[in-house]
Amino acid sequence: MRTSCRYKFNCPFVPCFLFIAVAFGVLLFSGCEGPQATDNRPVRVGVLYSMSGRMESEEKPVVDAILFAIDEINQSGGLLGRRIEPVVVDGASRRSVFKEQAINLIEKDKVAVIFGGWMLLSRDIVRPVFEDRESLLFYPYQSKGMASSTHVVNTGALLNQQVVPGISWAYRNLGQRFFLVGSKEVFPYAANTVIKDHIYALGGSIVGEEYISIESEDIDSIVSIIKNVKPEVIVCTTLGKTTIALYQSLRKAGISPDDIPSIGFTIDEVLLQQLMQANIDMAGDYGVWNYFQSIQSQQNHAFLNEFKKKYGQNRAVSDTMVSAYIGVKLWAEAVKSGKSFREADVLDHVGGKSMESPGGLVYVDPQTNHLYKTVYIGEALSNGQYKLVWESDYPVSPVVYPMFRSQQEWEELSNIIHDKWGLN
Repeated sequence: MRTSCRYKFNCPFVPCFLFIAVAFGVLLFSGCEGPQATDNRPVRVGVLYSMSGRMESEEKPVVDAILFAIDEINQSGGLLGRRIEPVVVDGASRRSVFKEQAINLIEKDKVAVIFGGWMLLSRDIVRPVFEDRESLLFYPYQSKGMASSTHVVNTGALLNQQVVPGISWAYRNLGQRFFLVGSKEVFPYAANTVIKDHIYALGGSIVGEEYISIESEDIDSIVSIIKNVKPEVIVCTTLGKTTIALYQSLRKAGISPDDIPSIGFTIDEVLLQQLMQANIDMAGDYGVWNYFQSIQSQQNHAFLNEFKKKYGQNRAVSDTMVSAYIGVKLWAEAVKSGKSFREADVLDHVGGKSMESPGGLVYVDPQTNHLYKTVYIGEALSNGQYKLVWESDYPVSPVVYPMFRSQQEWEELSNIIHDKWGLN
């Protein structure tokens, strides 16, 4: 939209032009800036998650958290005088659909930003879409690191902000003989590589490592192996409904947390509630995240009170939901600081932003576009929540390339994993 300024003067020729020049200068320096200053149309933002398919039950709640954050912004007057209009689309739990939908949101819907992606696979498959089109993605899920992009702001945990402190705690408190079980996806493979490095560095041992496909019928055979080798700790990096099938099989085989406790890096409070609803007793197992509902802080109490007032008192709130909520709020602060919705302006201002979130203080590292985050370890209770048993003394800085290997070695490993999943 072009701002048009029209004047009519009854004056002699030269004074008239002098008057026009002065008037133009006043307009110029008083902020006649065109569309950014006068456009009051809603600003469209993309919300890209699986609303169907195998990841639906875990991703739909994240959409609610994003819409909740957008509602809060709109209720407080919007951004730069404009309301935020979410455009929610379905990734259908398929990476090809995520890519197609991301392109449509950018090219057809003309969104200013996209909040989305669940599995690391969906983020990695769409990342080139954002880089090629100079668009911006806020990604809330945990990340393997080992690569970075200026077009992705990651609000979830890196491995050093979840996996490494969790394994250290488990080694000290649960046992030194570990069995690793993960889904056949990018994050479990990457996480377990770091887990193995860290366990060996601590002096522990790996007594087994197995991966489960979504359609696998071999879970019982994996549980039989676990029962035979008798680890002291089960490390879980399975995703979605696979996790429910795994723990059903463990309990059917007589393996309870009293026998062999597990520590999970993918079992948030939404999934924990689903496990409990499936009559699987998880009390005594452990989870490691950057947010639990049991955090005692003014910010968390206020957030939970308002969220549950809108969505119901029985709604579970997960780490990823809070990370998504944080992403919307940080984006909004960057927009206000830069007085612009343009991606380049947002990126110029998002680095260094901080906020008191429901999970504690977070800060955007300008070098990596990842957050400083507090780490929490919780013991699962029978009510579907976690009781805090440990927390870091301060927000942990993000480390994109984990210890034990060089940056080049991690990038080569990342490429190998991506080749395996057809991403390169």
